[in-house]
Amino acid sequence: MAQPFRGRAFAGALTGLLRFAARGRPVSLGVASLRLLVLVNGSATLLAVQAQAVVLPVIHVWPTDPPPCDAGSTLQACIDSANGGDAVQIATNGPVMESISIAKSLTLSAASGFTPLFSAGNSIKAETSSTGSNSITIAGLTLGDGVIHVVQNSSDPLTAHVVKNTIATLLSVSPAIAVDGAGSGAVTFEVSRNTITLASDSSSEGGISILPSASSANGQIASNTIVLAEPSSSAIVLGNYAGSLSGDVIGNRISGTTYTEGIFAFSSPNESATVRILDNLVSGQTGSLDSGAIVTGGTGTLDASVVNNTVVGNNIGIAMNATPSATLTGLVANNIASGNTEAGIAINSAFAASVPNRSNLIFGNGSNSFTPGSGTITLDPLYVGPNDYHLQPGSPAIDAGDDGSVPADLITDLDGNPRIQGAHVDIGAYETAPEPAGLLGGTVSVSVLGALAWSHSSTRMRRAAR
Repeated sequence: MAQPFRGRAFAGALTGLLRFAARGRPVSLGVASLRLLVLVNGSATLLAVQAQAVVLPVIHVWPTDPPPCDAGSTLQACIDSANGGDAVQIATNGPVMESISIAKSLTLSAASGFTPLFSAGNSIKAETSSTGSNSITIAGLTLGDGVIHVVQNSSDPLTAHVVKNTIATLLSVSPAIAVDGAGSGAVTFEVSRNTITLASDSSSEGGISILPSASSANGQIASNTIVLAEPSSSAIVLGNYAGSLSGDVIGNRISGTTYTEGIFAFSSPNESATVRILDNLVSGQTGSLDSGAIVTGGTGTLDASVVNNTVVGNNIGIAMNATPSATLTGLVANNIASGNTEAGIAINSAFAASVPNRSNLIFGNGSNSFTPGSGTITLDPLYVGPNDYHLQPGSPAIDAGDDGSVPADLITDLDGNPRIQGAHVDIGAYETAPEPAGLLGGTVSVSVLGALAWSHSSTRMRRAAR
């Protein structure tokens, strides 16, 4: 005898088919009794099923949809008309001459083939409501002089995605991209692939700031390009004013002149934070004698892993410090710190036991304030050239890192190339591909290449087994 479909399972299957058929068009599936004629053991059997109501997100395209998303309506009117969970796409290059306020779950993005520009002085602010979970996505937009600000003011969860945006110049006092607020709801954040440039006359507080007061916060700041020429600004600030924080700062390129910090991670009193700072390139930080390219500290409990970064031409390269009452743990490994005027690596002696260091390359710094751990190298890293911090063949940083310090999920370098391409991981943000023909001075036999491939594979398997 045929078994009836369960209503919920059928509704899910039918919704999937409708979603595929509609290709993103709005679809509403109401509660309905459906009768299906199916073959069971060769006989026709009538099955009665009930589908649950499902409403799929609507995509509104401004300014080409009907009112209030037409050319005669403002972008704000189009956003206000959308339901929570909908998407608004901008199908014009602009300029968009209005600031935007979002108070619901929403995706605001560029339509395919467009690069919307918000004119000077216009910003985007998304503020959570107290009506359930909130999800905010802001993607593919350009702000000539404005900010993107996502505010958690709710006790319900917030997910914030701020990706692929460009902020060319900034005169606002706020950071270019900020996720913060006083709400206690858990925060999940992704701030990635954005390009931020702060002019020398900017009054901004910096590039990217993640400072929630949530019960918990986790996420990543990844693959952003930030150029600063503002003395009082910081490129990336990641910390917590309340609750626990778990965050990654991965694969960012930070450069400029006179700015205060490249990456600053901290924990607040009585709070805890776990931060990983991996694969970043930071140069040109000279704005403060008390700050540096990568700085960690605070007054609470902080665990900070600073691994495979390149910090060059700054005031201080890597500084690990905290107040005497704080708990600071972590690791400083596989980093290049070169040409930093005051110090390459500075680890407060009070935390030397809880923050071990190994396999770092320090060269040409004004000084270094730490006890070098195993594998420390003090030779010229042999960069490719000025402002190009890839490694030349023969660099002492190649294959000189500590494999055990590389997180299992750090599988690429700053360029997106595979990590550990030779016998061992390279020191610094860039991994150099092995060149067996050049190393051996001639043609390499198939057997030698096979041996090298086996060595690479074995290294991968050893890492996976850890």
